Amino acid sequence: AQMDEATLNVALGKLEESELIFRTGTPPHVSYVFKHALVRDVAYESLLKTRRREFHRRIFDVFETDPAIAAELTAHHATEAAMTEKAVVLWGQAGSAAQARPAYEEAVNHLRMALSEVSSLTDDPLWREREVRYLVQLAQVYMAKEGYASTEASGVFVQAMEHIDVIDDAELRVAIYYGIW
Repeated sequence: AQMDEATLNVALGKLEESELIFRTGTPPHVSYVFKHALVRDVAYESLLKTRRREFHRRIFDVFETDPAIAAELTAHHATEAAMTEKAVVLWGQAGSAAQARPAYEEAVNHLRMALSEVSSLTDDPLWREREVRYLVQLAQVYMAKEGYASTEASGVFVQAMEHIDVIDDAELRVAIYYGIW
């Protein structure tokens, strides 16, 4: 760990000298900012995928212990670290928090991320049910945002209806039938 920190400090020093990054603050509260978003993107893309995942995992571990950090930030790092189950739950929490604010566009985006992540887990009935819950929640967000005649809500309820046979929860079934109606 000490060697990694020394190597990191040398690399950061070189980047700072070349003016690709700028430092703010003093140790131990130092932050670095890239000169331009393109420089940041090139640096990120130059990392091996396994190394990127490792960095995201480390960030996730720190964020997960701090309740002050927004669920969507933690969810992003869980997604990038290929921690699918945790990412699904966190994106769902972020969607619920946004829906409660009400920040409907954010809620839609977060729930869509949860649905995207959960799609690889739906062979398990518990995750299939969670997917259907997110579909119903997404449809409800669309209804709150656009009204009961929302075409997006209708389409999402139809998706949920496709999986109603695997759902045991009566309230969830009623929500789907009501939404279709």
